[in-house]
Amino acid sequence: MFNTKKFYRSILILAGLYVIVMFLITWYYPFSSFSLYKSYTYKPDPIMVQGYVRELNDFKSTYEKDYENMSTETPMNYTVNQTQTILHLFEQDWIVSGKPVNFTKTDLDNSLNQVINVRNSLFNLFERENYTYEQRQYLVGSIESLLHLEDSIRKIQMGNLESRKTVQTQFHNLHGSFMASFMMFESFYELTIKESLEP
Repeated sequence: MFNTKKFYRSILILAGLYVIVMFLITWYYPFSSFSLYKSYTYKPDPIMVQGYVRELNDFKSTYEKDYENMSTETPMNYTVNQTQTILHLFEQDWIVSGKPVNFTKTDLDNSLNQVINVRNSLFNLFERENYTYEQRQYLVGSIESLLHLEDSIRKIQMGNLESRKTVQTQFHNLHGSFMASFMMFESFYELTIKESLEP
């Protein structure tokens, strides 16, 4: 004789096990194909962020003065003009905030697109402007740092089987790479503007 109570109890146990397994997969493998949310909350190092924000604000202060001084030039200095757009990449909320930030695959796509757009802007600078050999070397270094960022973001996107611990390390490294990329661009900018102001 069919035991209905036993059947329903078995169904409930299986459903409970399924929920537990899915929860564990979501927790341990945040970007797995079986993960319920496919997201990860990154907790940045607040001390690292403070130092970066200070450096970024100092640069922006200098840049704004350069922009004001050169805005009357005809044509305006193209490097200064493009820097305004490039800076948006390094001012993303998750980079400058010391608070935990939730990342989805869509957020990673958006970040990757921003990196690609800035890299294209730097290629445009390389082709258009008549930089010195040293300036070009710094610009190439900046472009290479952006290519490294693209590669790092794609690795996180494709890491379906990466554990939570590995994903934390990847995001921490990505965060540091964004900061390093900004410093590369800062060096290029400062050298270029300094030499353009020399008589």
